[in-house]
Amino acid sequence: MNLKLIEKQYNSRFVFSNTTFCEKTLYPIFRFTDTWDNKEYIVESSTDVLLETVLRNIITDKRNTKIDKILK
Repeated sequence: MNLKLIEKQYNSRFVFSNTTFCEKTLYPIFRFTDTWDNKEYIVESSTDVLLETVLRNIITDKRNTKIDKILK
């Protein structure tokens, strides 16, 4: 998984910084910022979690929230 390619895929919407590893599980911990609203996320990845899926879920959730606010 190349973080630079993921950044490029999402047109630099997500900017990654300081990826570390959990001492207990040895899974990577990704720190990234959504440039859309400057919210920072910390995600511990595991073998059954794909970072791309997490990013798509963030985008979908924010889109749905925005639509709900417009409709109210």
